[in-house]
Amino acid sequence: MSSVRDNPADLASYLRTLNSETVAPPTNAEGKQDGQISEAAFEQVVEQFGGSKTQADQLFGALGAGDSNPLTNAELLQGLAATSDSSSTSSQSLLTLMDQNGDGSASQTEFLALETALVAAEKAPKSSP
Repeated sequence: MSSVRDNPADLASYLRTLNSETVAPPTNAEGKQDGQISEAAFEQVVEQFGGSKTQADQLFGALGAGDSNPLTNAELLQGLAATSDSSSTSSQSLLTLMDQNGDGSASQTEFLALETALVAAEKAPKSSP
């Protein structure tokens, strides 16, 4: 199976396929994805994939650019899509988490496993009173 890192041009198409075949994040009344993942839920997923709490906290901050808590679905998907540019520290860290068999690359199956776990951890945002 090809590596997402080796085929960045196919990433957008692959993400569309993932979106249609994986766990769906919460949506609002208009059908717009509005799921959010808390820092604690993000830490749990990262730890399930062999990462540390420190690594999870650094990634959480990088994906949200420090501007939000929790991470929105859009921020999460942007961060995952950015792994096609493996020069950033956060992309390297995400790719390492994805590489569950340790072969030095993230296969589509490995990418899907992390993406699905993160989306499954998303919750609908709390409505304001």
